[in-house]
Amino acid sequence: MAEEMNAAAEAALNALRAARKARLDAENEIERSVIDARHVNAGWRLIAEELGILQPNCTRKYKPMIEAGKWKPRPKWDALPAEDRAAPALVAVRHAKQALVDMEAAELQAVADARAAEVTWDDIAEVFSMHQPNVIAKFKPLLVEERIVRVWVKGKEPGAGGKKAEKAGTAAKGKATRDGADELLGRWLREE
Repeated sequence: MAEEMNAAAEAALNALRAARKARLDAENEIERSVIDARHVNAGWRLIAEELGILQPNCTRKYKPMIEAGKWKPRPKWDALPAEDRAAPALVAVRHAKQALVDMEAAELQAVADARAAEVTWDDIAEVFSMHQPNVIAKFKPLLVEERIVRVWVKGKEPGAGGKKAEKAGTAAKGKATRDGADELLGRWLREE
């Protein structure tokens, strides 16, 4: 990590770490919810529907965890009659899936905030325990940078009583650089 990281960047990096941990916890809760649902004899097809994936993919992903005993089933619904146990277990799977979706959005927002605070991709990659090119490939297409560059018409600079014209646009295609704002794609706004 950079030796001279400013306070905003450090705070953004800490928020990113917290968002990452929350997302991993949400993934673990899905695994536990699926194991609980299987413990009360909910079918793979019903579990897959709650997760929004195909049944073979659901079985392929979660069955090895159950067979390996990664998590022990929680006895949440053991007091219910056997025929009534699957419904609340499936609702728990649905809620766990929605929590994961929310945590993924929060994680993406934390990455965006970190980039806005000028945290490097290397520092973000360290948080995710991934290589830097992989982190860039995963998150950069989801982020859109917007920069507004102020350009004045000669003789109409601020302070000279002139009006300003602005150039605005997005750098989603990587055309803008920090030092080369003149390469920024965008549109010219007419004089105000």
